[in-house]
Amino acid sequence: MELCRGRVVKVRAGRDAGSFMAAAGFDGSRVYLVNGKDRRLDKPKAKNYKHIALTKEVLDEESMSSDKLISRRLREIREKADA
Repeated sequence: MELCRGRVVKVRAGRDAGSFMAAAGFDGSRVYLVNGKDRRLDKPKAKNYKHIALTKEVLDEESMSSDKLISRRLREIREKADA
């Protein structure tokens, strides 16, 4: 698996540990995460690569177009993981 825009990750460390977020972008040392609620597309959370775990889920570009759609899709993924 590789990191790409829309990749769903599980946060392993920090205040958001255990939550699912989507990668909005990345650079050499950081990945920028959004969840549609407190971390929106206009202000993503910067995290170190070693503090996240990649999942198999990838949000398509349509889902990554608005905070509401991101939040909805992440909720579905979280519910599926809890089941």
